[in-house]
Amino acid sequence: MPNNHPQRNAIGFWKLALGIAFGLWLGVIAIGLTGALAWQHFIGSALLDSVPSQAPANDASQDMFDAYKRNLADIQKRDEEKSANAAKCQFWTQQNATAPSAKSRANVETFCEPRK
Repeated sequence: MPNNHPQRNAIGFWKLALGIAFGLWLGVIAIGLTGALAWQHFIGSALLDSVPSQAPANDASQDMFDAYKRNLADIQKRDEEKSANAAKCQFWTQQNATAPSAKSRANVETFCEPRK
């Protein structure tokens, strides 16, 4: 069956051709925007991270954190002294129990007395 409407076929062809061209351009624009955003996100942030930043100002929270670290170190030091003195206290208490002497009594007082 021959086609009696050549004008109608020409319009259909141009609609199809322009639709495909428009779709291709939209695809190219979408790919370009995606690439630009990916570049900005991954490469741009990596470049910003490599730039040295200025040291932050010493504020109250940093001072509080430093005081916390100092207090924690003091507590740990006291605990270490207590554990070291506990062994010495136990030794000198046992020595004083088995062989009492002035030296053992003095060391019991030195190592077993609570420090203030």
